[in-house]
Amino acid sequence: MKKSYVLVLFVMLFATTISVAQVTVKFQKPASWTSVNLYTWGPELLGGWPGAALTETDGWYTYTFDATFTAANLIFNNNGSPQTANYYTTADVCLKAAETANGAGEFDVNVVPCTAPGMTVKFQKPASWTAVGLYTYNPSVTGGWPGATLTETGGWYTFTFDATYTGGNLIFNNAGAGEQTADYIMSADVCLKAADVLNGGGQYDLSVVPCTIPGMTVNFKKPADWTNVNLYAYVNGNSIVGGWPGIALTEVNGIYSYTFDASYPDVMVIFNNGTVQLPDTQVTTSTCFQSTDGTTITAVDCSTFTGISSVKDKSLTIYPNPVADKLNFSSSSTIDRVTIYSITGKNIIDVTETANKGVVDVKSLKPGVYFVSVYFANGKQQFEKIVKR
Repeated sequence: MKKSYVLVLFVMLFATTISVAQVTVKFQKPASWTSVNLYTWGPELLGGWPGAALTETDGWYTYTFDATFTAANLIFNNNGSPQTANYYTTADVCLKAAETANGAGEFDVNVVPCTAPGMTVKFQKPASWTAVGLYTYNPSVTGGWPGATLTETGGWYTFTFDATYTGGNLIFNNAGAGEQTADYIMSADVCLKAADVLNGGGQYDLSVVPCTIPGMTVNFKKPADWTNVNLYAYVNGNSIVGGWPGIALTEVNGIYSYTFDASYPDVMVIFNNGTVQLPDTQVTTSTCFQSTDGTTITAVDCSTFTGISSVKDKSLTIYPNPVADKLNFSSSSTIDRVTIYSITGKNIIDVTETANKGVVDVKSLKPGVYFVSVYFANGKQQFEKIVKR
């Protein structure tokens, strides 16, 4: 009899040490979204639409329900619009949204591994290749030659290593059909483009390029009475620059400009000042627009816009390159601003100048490849690539 009491007491004590499992969902948003909210229904646990605002940590937007959670339908959204398709869950899950909307105007979600992704390499193949393989060594993580077969999405052949990968040698090839790139030693996220002709060693050289492929550029001259300009843009009814009124544009020499990613060959744009908007306008190529009355919009010859030019300022000098601590720049033209971007397009350093030369402190940058954008007082802009040691 005493043994029974002891057993019951032990079971009760053990039970008190066990915490009820809580359900956690993790989400990776489309690149075009600027925020993430989570709405649930059946039951509605996070209030009315658009639900709870989530914050990003280590690439994930995460929400942990309390211990009473048993199941619910999930809809992630960009502060109301656009939104993902519905996903029903009863357990921990990690989800990644598609980069483009489906036929219903929603972003499909797929279950992905919850382990933190490691470094990612993106590759653009030679025009003559019909397939792409990725072989790695020191260490070998994609199997024997020709390695992993990659598929193309949005103009890139992409491979993401797991978090244990710290770097090594990469060789891209045309799926083992006899051609390959030169070796590239990877130590961080990188985007690479192969030359279209062989080098003297019978291989294709690789160059580091921006991870965002620039596409069409729209340039706009606002009505005189507007004090600001926003650009709202959509494809198939879905915003690609966030909710209304879109993104705020900055003025350079009287022109407001925006460059879309090359994955968008056809975009509808609406220039507005937050209150007044111009008519929806289709853009299929780089174009210059102006509005004088705030009601109509007209396409004009870009040569009439001061500063719209593709000619580089040959006097611009950026040195040293590679750079360790201080990056110097000089030009015979007056420089308004110097901006340094990561290869993923993230603005890292922004320095305002009104001179012909200056210095940018880059000591805090991690070793790798970066891009420098120099904005001149005459409205011109020039890009250069640097390597941080």
